[in-house]
Amino acid sequence: MDSETSPTGASSSAPGKRWPRLLAIMLAVVALGLGAAYLTLSRMFPPARLAELLAAEVGAATGRHFHIGGDLSIRLLPRIAVVAHDMVLGNVAWGSRPDMARLKRASFEVALKPLLDGRIRIISVEAEGADLLLESDGRGGVNWLFTPEHPPEPTTSPQAGPAAAVPGTAASAPAVSLERLLATDARLTYRDGVTGITRSVVIERFELQSQGLQDRLAATLDVGGPRWQVDGQVGRLLGLMGGGADWPFDLTVAAPGLALSAKGAVGVGPQAGRVRTTVSARITAAAALLPLLPQAAGLPLPIDLDARFDRSPDALQIQPLRLAVAGQVLTGQATVHTDAPSLRIAAQLASPSLDLTRVLAALPATAAGSQMAAAATGKPATAAHAGGPLFSDHPLPLGALATLPEMQLALHIDRLALPGAPPLTTLSAQLRTRPGRLEIEPLSFGFVGGQVNTQLSVAHAASVPSQTTLRIDARNLSVDALGALLPSGRYLRGGQAQLEARLALSGDTPRQLAASATGPIVLQVSGTALIGNTAMIDRNPMATVLDAVLPKRSAGGPMGIECAVLRLPLQRGLATIDRSIALETDQLGVAASGELNLRAQTLALAFHPRVKKGLGLSPASLAQLVMLEGPIQAPRIAIDAKGTAREAATWGAAVATGGLSLLATRLLDQPEDNHACQTALTGRKAGAATATSTGSIAKSATDLGKKAGGLIDKLSIRH
Repeated sequence: MDSETSPTGASSSAPGKRWPRLLAIMLAVVALGLGAAYLTLSRMFPPARLAELLAAEVGAATGRHFHIGGDLSIRLLPRIAVVAHDMVLGNVAWGSRPDMARLKRASFEVALKPLLDGRIRIISVEAEGADLLLESDGRGGVNWLFTPEHPPEPTTSPQAGPAAAVPGTAASAPAVSLERLLATDARLTYRDGVTGITRSVVIERFELQSQGLQDRLAATLDVGGPRWQVDGQVGRLLGLMGGGADWPFDLTVAAPGLALSAKGAVGVGPQAGRVRTTVSARITAAAALLPLLPQAAGLPLPIDLDARFDRSPDALQIQPLRLAVAGQVLTGQATVHTDAPSLRIAAQLASPSLDLTRVLAALPATAAGSQMAAAATGKPATAAHAGGPLFSDHPLPLGALATLPEMQLALHIDRLALPGAPPLTTLSAQLRTRPGRLEIEPLSFGFVGGQVNTQLSVAHAASVPSQTTLRIDARNLSVDALGALLPSGRYLRGGQAQLEARLALSGDTPRQLAASATGPIVLQVSGTALIGNTAMIDRNPMATVLDAVLPKRSAGGPMGIECAVLRLPLQRGLATIDRSIALETDQLGVAASGELNLRAQTLALAFHPRVKKGLGLSPASLAQLVMLEGPIQAPRIAIDAKGTAREAATWGAAVATGGLSLLATRLLDQPEDNHACQTALTGRKAGAATATSTGSIAKSATDLGKKAGGLIDKLSIRH
């Protein structure tokens, strides 16, 4: 059996030998068919004819001029496509440039049957080197809304697929029915017609793939830093270009340090220019935003944003809005009006608790950030000019007021924690800005047990000094809490403080503002006590003055201070003090006269304690006069315990001490006053004769002063 040959054996291997031959014949037929098809299409559609048909169909689909300036050819594999170079799509009439889009190379996949009928029906597009400009006109118009000459795309269903047209509509089918769009090496530029700001993004890859009634989008963007990856679902592209229902989108954006999601719809047709979207974003690294927002380098991180945006042709509404910066949360709403040449912003923000210490500590390690972070952690920042003047000549950033938009902001914070200071409670503020002007009125908050009401107005114009007005009304502030902020304040116990200020200032630097300050400043303290011996107090000028004018007490023995008053009637940085500084205890009163000169940044004050009548305190236990003069930040002290100030004044010491001894003489010559605080608050009108007499003494003492300069050393005790 094994050696027998089957009757069919000779023919059993024939099919295996014929298959290669059949395959070769089939390939030859296909090649001939493709060649014939290519020759046929080339004869039917020479480059000029193809360019004409393609330009006509794209122009009909967009309502814009379309031009092919380079070579054009037909590609048969993998599908029939028209390949064109150097194409231009026209812009709207109001556009900032004639062309909306320019393409170096594009491949348009076309349907065969319409092509044989002399038409081009575009199914997909692959583009390289596109330069696309999207822009708005500031009045609701956008240049990506096209007006096609063909009727809208036929209705499709997810089951039938995008190519399944409703019966009876084939004759009016559009010339473009994109199933896929792929763009590489492209640049997208957006110009905002309201602000005029232009932003550009490099698109490394952008792909839209039809999925029923929506398109799947995947893109890689280069914004000049870390690459952004965009993924999600969007409405059909032709629906965005041709009008009709709102164009939906549901997208996510991911980059190192950035995660963002946006879901909503873009208005088309009559609703063009309207966008409704819900956005959620988290930023943990500023690098992802730096190319688009250079200021992001100074942002405290992380930042979380949850908001709903509703953009109409006239306004952008953000409601609700939740913003968290370094874990500190603000909620509210905002409206940006865009129906005028300049922006108008109205916003309301609120927070139950806001800790600026944490916000400042989260600032990047920049120069400004280091200073603020040092303040946030309670570490003293190094002064830029150690030992320099009290008020610097460094310009304040008031010039930025010129670029401010018109804005109204209502702010309410239940508790605001500040670095190195007691918290503010129930803070409420109304802030208004417009180009060249800032107003905060009112600003009210609870502070150290009391209430503070403030008003601030700053006006800036080119080539003239800025004008500032400031009003402060602070009531019932705790002296204990305030004392904790001062070097010697911890020795004060109990009591309340009141502060009033009504100032007008002019200038662009701290020194100019101080030198121009005009208006009253009144500080009152009542019901406090000085604990411990004054010698225990940190050595500073005011502590030394207290040590000199108050009687010696046993260690730990408190001294009740019934009242203390500081009234400064400033006139262009100069305050002439005539007993408008005073302090009273149950046994004595202390009054001061002199001058505070913010222009020269100096002071000259003479303090004279007086024993109250009927209380048995010996005047011999008090200094006759304590003089404080020199630079405000480091004045020198002279104590007169023997009444030699009168002798000094007689011999013209007024000239040698800048007039201080004359002020001392006036204090010593005043009758006893058991109501020093009341006198400091209300003031006493000095008669013209007294003023004239004082001026005459100063003039006649000029020559004698040179001889008496050394006399001051007899009464001065340096500390």
